[in-house]
Amino acid sequence: MSEREKREIHLTQRVEATPEAVFRAFTHERSLREWLCQEAFVRPEIGGPLWLWWNDGFHVAGEITQLQQNARIQTSWVVRGTEEVSSARFTLTPSDGGTEVSVHIEGPDIEDEERRWANGLENLASVWGMTGNDLRLTRRPLIGVQVGSAVPAIADGLPEGRAGIEVLAVLGNSAADRARLRKGDILVGLGDQPVHDESSLAAAKRNRNAGETVAVTVVRDGAQVSSELTFGTPPAPPEIPERAEDLAALLESTYATYETELDEILADVSEEAASRRPSPEVWSVNEILAHILPMELGFQPWLAIFVAGGESRTYTGRLPMRRLATLRVSSTLSELRAQLRWIRAGTAALVRELPEDFVATPTYIRAGQDLVRDQLHTRLHHGQLRRVVAQLQT
Repeated sequence: MSEREKREIHLTQRVEATPEAVFRAFTHERSLREWLCQEAFVRPEIGGPLWLWWNDGFHVAGEITQLQQNARIQTSWVVRGTEEVSSARFTLTPSDGGTEVSVHIEGPDIEDEERRWANGLENLASVWGMTGNDLRLTRRPLIGVQVGSAVPAIADGLPEGRAGIEVLAVLGNSAADRARLRKGDILVGLGDQPVHDESSLAAAKRNRNAGETVAVTVVRDGAQVSSELTFGTPPAPPEIPERAEDLAALLESTYATYETELDEILADVSEEAASRRPSPEVWSVNEILAHILPMELGFQPWLAIFVAGGESRTYTGRLPMRRLATLRVSSTLSELRAQLRWIRAGTAALVRELPEDFVATPTYIRAGQDLVRDQLHTRLHHGQLRRVVAQLQT
């Protein structure tokens, strides 16, 4: 492989956090995932390994060559697809209560590498020093379509040698709706990228932000149609109280609302009716509650692992065995509801006991947002319960 042209990258970013906090952001695996990349492995010691991976396949692998606590990290690494070694130096300088972060990278000229680090540093400032919000999520470009299978290149109207992907549905008032996309269109291009399956659609969105405008091309009735599409913006993340006590109170208020809703939904449902399926393929009331229970219970070990410095990324709540096991222990409507109240009270109590040093980290914001955001899941199952109760009463 021939050597690439060499270049240097110089970037700076102010972060409203102490050098100690920013040093952790660079030397802790979960912290790196919270602002920079999707996967990370690091051992913060001289000679320790360092591996960073992004979801577009870009990754670097190397080692730490110099380390000065809370002040300086120097590494050497090889970028995927190259054989030449890059050196990267990260310097943390105290500045008026915050930290000035300086990045200096020397190595082969890698496409988009400077943009990748500039975006990462901006996100570091947001996650660790300002709002706690991950810009990768708040700026995620939304289209508002449901897509189906890839359409082969031989289909009528497709560009020669190119495939496309069928639009199965267009969400009302979405970016796709405003761009006049329709159900049945075959999407073949977004921006300057061809689209032929879900992976290529994700790749076409990867370096885009909400609010950007790009060209979109579809095949409709055998003819190509192009228009402009302005990516939609995700809903603003929920604001999380600064104190764990206040977050716990917010959860308790939310759980009380859920309990009132369940009282109303299940007011006229007997124990016998709650155990009966309205039809063979539809869950009973008890089965739905037995599905909710392990999902709610899962918040407690998930949060405890966060506090311990780890991250649980294996989700088991949807396994049928969890629902079936719950029904073996709590088989009646009254037992299931009592269990649900007990689990939710335990989650709020756990939040109330969160250590102060954890509450001071961005991980607390992230955990709080996930706890509050789960309201959508509960609302969906309350809607499911309403439909089942209606079927039981007909």
